[in-house]
Formats: sequence, C-alpha cells, structure tokens
Amino acid sequence: MARTPHRATKWMACALISVLGCQGQIADPARPPAAPTDPGVHCEDPTTATSPLRHITRTEYDFIVRDLFDLELRPSESLAPDDVTTGYEVGSLVSPLLAEQYLYAAEAVGAAVDLDALGECDPAARGEEVCARELLTPLARRAYRHDLTVEETAAIIRAFARGRAFGGYRAGLRHALASMLVSPQFLYHVELNPSDAEPGSVHGLTSFELAARLSFFVWRSVPDEELLDAAASGALDTPEGLSAQAQRLLEDARSSRGLHDFHRQWLGLDAFATLERDPAYYPGFTAAHAAELRASLEAYIDEVMRTDATVEGLLTSTFAMVSAPIAPLFGVEPPTEEGFHRVELDPDQRTGLLTHPALLTLLGKPNQSDPIHRGIFVRTKLLCQPLPTPPNDIIPVVPEPMAGQTTRERFDQHRSDPVCAGCHRLIDPVGFGFEHYDAIGRWRETDDDRPIDASGEIVDAADASGEFDGAVEMALQLGSSGIVRDCVATQWTRFALNRIEARQDACTTEDVRRRFAESGGDFRELLLAIVESPSFRHRQVPSERPTR
Repeated sequence: MARTPHRATKWMACALISVLGCQGQIADPARPPAAPTDPGVHCEDPTTATSPLRHITRTEYDFIVRDLFDLELRPSESLAPDDVTTGYEVGSLVSPLLAEQYLYAAEAVGAAVDLDALGECDPAARGEEVCARELLTPLARRAYRHDLTVEETAAIIRAFARGRAFGGYRAGLRHALASMLVSPQFLYHVELNPSDAEPGSVHGLTSFELAARLSFFVWRSVPDEELLDAAASGALDTPEGLSAQAQRLLEDARSSRGLHDFHRQWLGLDAFATLERDPAYYPGFTAAHAAELRASLEAYIDEVMRTDATVEGLLTSTFAMVSAPIAPLFGVEPPTEEGFHRVELDPDQRTGLLTHPALLTLLGKPNQSDPIHRGIFVRTKLLCQPLPTPPNDIIPVVPEPMAGQTTRERFDQHRSDPVCAGCHRLIDPVGFGFEHYDAIGRWRETDDDRPIDASGEIVDAADASGEFDGAVEMALQLGSSGIVRDCVATQWTRFALNRIEARQDACTTEDVRRRFAESGGDFRELLLAIVESPSFRHRQVPSERPTR
C-alpha cells in the first residue's frame, strides 16, 4: 500500500523540490569577493580543480545520525547506493527516488530520537517556542555545519509550529528534526562561490566549509562544537590553527571511521557480504568465516596504525590478528580465548596486507585461486596503473580446474594469445606470485599434487620493477618502493577530495608526495599533508556555469 504523508509531511516533501533544484552551481551574495588568481598552475598561488556539488554518502548519513542523536540506526539501508566514479563513493545527483527515500529516512530518524535527551527545558514554564529554539538550534548548527542565519532559524521554528499544530509540542520537535534532515544545507556538501567570482578563479574555502571538509574526511560526519567554534573564531584561517584541529580529530576515537571507510572502499571489503566458496573444493567455509576474515583484516590495519603506521609496515609486518575460527587459514594454533589476538606468523610464508587470507580470499574464485585479479589489484591499487578494458569481441573465460594442470599452466595461455598478451604481460607475472595461496588464503606447497611455481616479475613500474619468487619477496619489493608510496598517497587524496586528481592539482600532488616520502611513509603525516594542501583548502569556480 502506498504511503500517504499527512499535511505537515507534505510540506517537507515540497522542501525536497529545493533539494532537487539546487544541484547547479550556487553563488552566495554574502560571501566576500574572490581575489583574482592566475588560472595556470603556479605553485606560488593556490591552484585546484573544480569540485562538483555532492550530497552526503550513505556511510556519512549513518554516522551523522549517530553523532547528532546518539542513535544506532542504519537509515542508509533504505537509501539508493552511492555512485562510485572515482574508485570511492561519492554523492552525485539526488534523483526523485533518492529524494523520496531521504524523506522517509528523515521521518524514521525523527520518530526514533529520544527527545528527553536533547536537553532540559520546561515548555510549560518557559514557553514551547522558546524551548524548541533552545533545543533545536544547536543541533541544526551541527547538522548544517555553520552558524545559523536568521532565516534558517526561522524556518526551523516554522517547521516546529507545523508539527505542533498536528500533534502538540513533542510532535513539533520531531517534525522540525525531520525537516532538518531533508534540507539542502544538511543533505549537500555546500561550498559556495563568492558573488563576483570569475569562472576559473580559485578562492579559499570559508572557515565553516573547511571545518566540514575536515570532519567528513577524518570522522565521516559533521563537525563537533569545538571545531565549529574554531571555525567561527577564525582559528582555521591559519595553517597552525588548521593543523591543530586536524591533529585533534586524528587523536579522537572517531578517526577510526575515516580509516576504516578508506580501507573498506580501497580494498573492496563490502564484497565479503556476498562471498561464497564452492563446497566441493572448500568444504566447511561459511559466511561466518568470511565475516571473521574481514574483521581480522580490519583489526590488522588498526594494529598497524597503532604500532607502525607506514606503507612499509602495512605491506611487510609479519603478524596477524587471529581468532580461533580462522586460525587454520593462517596456519597457526587457535587462540585459547575469544576475540582477535596478535600472532606472529612464519615470515617465509606471510608478510603484511598482500598475504593476509582475507585479501587473498577476496581476490580468489569460488573454486580456485585467481592470479588475474590478484595481479590487477597490485597494478591498480598499489601502482595506480589503470588497465585498458578488454576488446569488445573478447569474452573473458575463467579456465576451470583440470586434473594434471596447475592454475598457472591453465592461465598462462593468456600471454600466448597476441590479443591478450599486451595486458596480461603486466598482470599475470604479478598474479602468479600469489600461487602459494589457495582461494581462501591458505598456504600450499603443491597445486593438484604438483610443485608450486610462484616466480614472477613486475615490469614497467619504476622502482617497483623486478623479479621475485613468491608474494613475500614481492611484498618486500613493493613495501620499499617510492612509486607504491606515491600511489597510496594518490589513493588517500582521491578519497579526501572525492574526485580524481587533475592538472590543476599538480602542486598538491607534488607537496603531499614529498611530505609523505620525507616522513618515511607515515600515514598520519600523509593525512595532515592532504588537509593542509591547496586542493583541500581551496575551490575553483567552474569555467562554465550550469543553466537553471
């Protein structure tokens, strides 16, 4: 049965028209004029590429609801998936369907909020509108990520009054909360152009816009009161003030959100939700094992960031976080206590991310190892080398396991086919290095009772190039590589900016890579370098303004 919103909710639906209609470029007459800048790339002046208007992602929506209302709801489960156009999730356009889903999600959140936890105010003694203003405006300040204008405050009180007319004081509060969650100020990452900004000019973000960028990058959520107060005071306008707030956010427990969200998307961890293995080849492997592997990998990343937060540490550490159900996959004795425990592994068999059973399982087939996708992962995720799409007349066919042939022998035919050889000379010699690991990441000495050949070579990859024997040698080779370090910096920068780097970002790219290298590949220094970069702190006005 179709839902029929009552009249107050219909007003909120009308508000969504503005959400759908504000997706062009916005100019703010209240903003000060922009300083003229040279559109060319000169590092003496700040340069950056254009950033399209985006809505908040599903992950951000959930964390915002948790931070604003202390609710463990997952409203994102009712929202359409985000776009993945840069390798990372971005909110592109709000479709009519998504707008409707936002409406219902806002209603659900508004209905679930514990109104008594918003604060103490007696409406009978002080007046209902006074209490509504006192309770709602601090939440709206955080939800909108700036000091409220007179018009925004008035709109919140009008929404309260509409809800109160249908159900009293508490209904008014819930309706006003829901109305906040369908406002453009909440749903969009709003960054406005100065009123006289020339197309192609570059200007600094306002303090509040910068605060929002920082909090969504590190916490995946709205700024807290301290960060908003710093923005209001002008503290973020200086490099020292911005760095101080960035370091504070990184030291907060909520910084694990950004860390986990980056690795979830970079490594494709959502695929664990539907991962299966053929029981004829891997009996006993269940969805519970898949979930445990994902948790083990995330615990490993957390431990690396706590103890040796460098690229080399991520790729070459010889420990794992192991629980009893998955200990056999690591080839170790199960811990005697529940949960994950740090276990030292055989350094001849395991080292770091690339040999973790979770990643190897993600990059395996249901019934066999997969040297192709394991090789593609190294090329695209660690070397940042995009590979061309196969020709349209080529239908990729995975060779099925065959008695008397190893996986390497079955897949080796790619390089003998001249149509396929160009790409597979880059992929296969890398992927074959993982052949000591089966489709659930277990170490093996033989494949179909024949000795494993895990020799390989990385070509056309600058200082990462070279021959190796097995994934351990390859990981050590990649862990000390400058091109890998630069690629990791690029991946994090794309995640932070929500777009692919462009020519105008050359100064940011150069400076971020330099600082990352000078720090020895330290991830904390990388994140600070990104936050302090021109592309993070500035915005370019598009050369062509969209018509309305």
